[in-house]
Amino acid sequence: MEQKIIRISASLHCEYKELVSRFPKLTLSTATELLIKKALKRGEIEDSKDTAYKAVKELDQTFRKWMRQQEKTHLSKISEELLALAHELQDTATKTDMEKVGNMQIFIIEKALSNLATFLVNDYEKTKSELSELKSQIKKQSNIIEEKLSKKIF
Repeated sequence: MEQKIIRISASLHCEYKELVSRFPKLTLSTATELLIKKALKRGEIEDSKDTAYKAVKELDQTFRKWMRQQEKTHLSKISEELLALAHELQDTATKTDMEKVGNMQIFIIEKALSNLATFLVNDYEKTKSELSELKSQIKKQSNIIEEKLSKKIF
């Protein structure tokens, strides 16, 4: 059986679908023959002299070309989106960065608290010794005053 490949327009394809839906008992080959006769009368189809292999190869090449174009389009969109996202995330810190900063702040606070505690302990001891010294001076002054007062009274 000889096979031929024909290419039909979108309008002819719609007409074919309408024909098949209008007459459901029509077989595909009969519907195709009727449509081909109509299209040939109107001059819408031309007989293809190419072999089936060559026609399929052309379709395959067309499809592959279309797929490459689609891939390029999608890849360029993805790369644009990635660039925009990278620009937005440029000033954003990662979780590990935040942990490092947090740990550094904790270390600084602990060191400051340790220094403050050391200062307060040392200052407390110094203040305690100064108070003790003042207390002893007050006692001495108090004794001197009492002595002078007691001498005046007697």
